[in-house]
Amino acid sequence: MRRRGRVLVAGSILAPVALYAFYLAAANAYLRSGSLQRALSRRPEVARLEYAEAWTVFPGRVHVRGFRLAGETRNTQWWLAIDRATLDVAVPRLLLRQFVASDVTGGGVALRVARRADAVIPWSTDPRLRPAIPGLANPPRPPPERIYPRSAPPLRAKTWRVRLSGIDMAGLREVWIESMRWSGDGRLAGQFDLLIRRRLTIGASRIELARGDLRQGAAVVVAGLHGALAGSSEPFDPVADAGRPAFHHLDARARLSGRLAGLSFLAALLRPVAGLDVQAAGPLDLDLRLARGRFAPGTRGEVRAENVRVGILDYVATGSGRVDYRVLAEHRRAAGTLAVAVERFALERQGSRGYYARGRDLFLTARSAPPGIDQPFTPASLDVAMPAAEVPDFTFYNAYLPRGAGVALRGGHARLQGSLHAEAPAWTGHAELRLTGDDVVADVLGARVRGRLALHTRVPRLDLARRRFDLAGTEVALSEVSLVAASAVRVAPGWWARARIERGELAPGRPVFLVATAGATIRDAGPIVAVMAPGSRPLAWLERRLGERSEGVRAEVAGRAGQSLAEVDRLDVQGGPLAVQGRLRSSGGRRRGALLATYGKLALGLELRDETRTLRLWRARDWFAGYRFQSDDPP
Repeated sequence: MRRRGRVLVAGSILAPVALYAFYLAAANAYLRSGSLQRALSRRPEVARLEYAEAWTVFPGRVHVRGFRLAGETRNTQWWLAIDRATLDVAVPRLLLRQFVASDVTGGGVALRVARRADAVIPWSTDPRLRPAIPGLANPPRPPPERIYPRSAPPLRAKTWRVRLSGIDMAGLREVWIESMRWSGDGRLAGQFDLLIRRRLTIGASRIELARGDLRQGAAVVVAGLHGALAGSSEPFDPVADAGRPAFHHLDARARLSGRLAGLSFLAALLRPVAGLDVQAAGPLDLDLRLARGRFAPGTRGEVRAENVRVGILDYVATGSGRVDYRVLAEHRRAAGTLAVAVERFALERQGSRGYYARGRDLFLTARSAPPGIDQPFTPASLDVAMPAAEVPDFTFYNAYLPRGAGVALRGGHARLQGSLHAEAPAWTGHAELRLTGDDVVADVLGARVRGRLALHTRVPRLDLARRRFDLAGTEVALSEVSLVAASAVRVAPGWWARARIERGELAPGRPVFLVATAGATIRDAGPIVAVMAPGSRPLAWLERRLGERSEGVRAEVAGRAGQSLAEVDRLDVQGGPLAVQGRLRSSGGRRRGALLATYGKLALGLELRDETRTLRLWRARDWFAGYRFQSDDPP
């Protein structure tokens, strides 16, 4: 009896030991044999699992080193690396083709996702910025879909299932998705359930970033990026929904901070909008909310910067300010808004030296279509507002005058304000600009005058893509005009003129950039005659007659201006019995023109060739009607 008891005791001790020894031998042999890797890598061109070594000491407790998991779909390639991991594996589930593990801990994690160069759903990422996926060529040669013709997923009973829970991985060192690469130190926690080729569910998961930099290529986008991201997904087909569609199953929230190095990553999105350029650097605060792959209302990002740069068309404003991105609920759907506020700015024209205006509170607002994680900002409209700016030196505007036209600005200062609105996809809209000049001094065909200028530029239709601006309705007013010094030209005290463009188009950068027809009311036409024929005795009496008409003198003018050309095709001034008609072309310092002045039945003609004036008395009306610019006249 005692012997039987000893045998039972010994058996109860030796049996578990034997079972344990058998487990150690069988389990470690299985882990070393590569059978698990082969079972989960039956199509290595589609998905491949590898690890450098794996072992177990306690039943179900597995240690892994050098874990690598790579794969691709028709659109996407991906790679997951874990340097070391420990997990509890439900061994009996392996017999049912289920790899079920819990309490997954370890460190040294890296994730890369890249778009296939031959993807059905392309992205605009520069191929040079995409991550390299170890073991996979991009594009693959030959593509996996040619090696494995499309077929229905295997039966559930023959499909491997991978389910991991209790994931808590330290040492997150890299997340590289398309062109954006974060590297630093972080932590990953969560769970997922994958039925290969059938279904993937990401359970509640969290990524904590302790420190690191976000880069695009070699350029740092956000330095010292830190914070947390949390999210989950509904079940989806990882093959059919690969790439962009995968994001449509994802809900997430991220709170991140860092120092923004610049907004160059927005260039490709904004440049089509009339070369729109926004640059800013400074502390960044992000609150991102994702619902089914789209940014949800409440999403915001803000940058406070000492140096904000806003460029549109040929103008650049720089100064301190704020760049703010928000997603708002509009008409039952989310819409993104990028707002730039420059509190104190200096305005310059590209190609000019230094700034020409200073102001406060320049605002730019670009609205987007419903934004998603793959398309965070697709500009749909643009608004620019400049409430007030000061132009200390009016001579800056000489750059806008045709060269050699006989008109030059010599002094003065001005106030400037304006607004612009345009909408995609054609980027057409409207604009308005007000320029008020005080103490403006100008030389006009040899006469130096002083006065005030009020320009109200109305643009009822603009085309930013073609750089064309309709000027119909634009108004120009000259007032308090007087001579600065003694001159052969006489100007009545307080001379004034008011004009309105009936038809006109501005096309900056073209050889002929302005074509316009305008109607005007002027105090008198005396200065027009005097400028063309200063000191002409035969016309002195006409100047006096014209000067007597101080009210109700109407004028019409049609002409065009280019980089080195100013041309008046038609000038028509009417005031009672007085009438003045004219044509003028000026280019490169050379001037040609004709003037017809009538007073009742009397008619006088004047031909202008540079500094030579020729009076036409005989049949002046016929001469003017047949006047044409000659072939040797400036073009």
